[in-house]
Amino acid sequence: MTLHSVKNKNLIWLKSTKVAGSSLRYSIGDSNISIYNYKTIDNTKSVILVYDYMIDFFKKQFPELWESSYKFNVVRNPYNKVVSGWKYHPYTRNKTLEECLRKLTPPDPHPRSFDFYSALNGSKLDYYSAYIHTTYPQSYVSKQMNLTIYYENINVDIKKIFPNLNLLHENKSNNFNDCYLSFHNEATIELTNQIFKEDFDCLNYTMIKK
Repeated sequence: MTLHSVKNKNLIWLKSTKVAGSSLRYSIGDSNISIYNYKTIDNTKSVILVYDYMIDFFKKQFPELWESSYKFNVVRNPYNKVVSGWKYHPYTRNKTLEECLRKLTPPDPHPRSFDFYSALNGSKLDYYSAYIHTTYPQSYVSKQMNLTIYYENINVDIKKIFPNLNLLHENKSNNFNDCYLSFHNEATIELTNQIFKEDFDCLNYTMIKK
């Protein structure tokens, strides 16, 4: 069954965290999705799902498929994305937003360089997972896409490749105020500006100047 409008190409979705990924996956249906697991895929499915931190592995393992496929991702305003990740993740939710932004720096080795979910455990795995959910920039992946969908306009943008898809929302963050900027202060805005500078530049989000 073909759900998307991309003709004569495989469709690869580079899935990020905290950008309506669960809602989109639920709407497409797992029966139509092949999830890359660092090893295999089923390219007979309508959509190949690759988590964004696996991008380099996938490209190296399936270079011809990568080059010949149509690739898309979903991005979100960095000010909102960091708050959503901070409030969601068990590692960060009992810390202040400023503390998370200061301390959740890119780990070494980088998450894109190895299968950290299999290789790590305990607090080190928690740190990597929290980084991916909170302060991991979006521009590295976006620069390699055929289409970048904006979370803020997802119900319209998604129709460019899934014209008949009705996006089913699963709001997992309804226990806190949706006015994400209310969680920021001058320090967290400046830290977000620094961490996501390339996102602001490449994705045309407006940076708040304090």
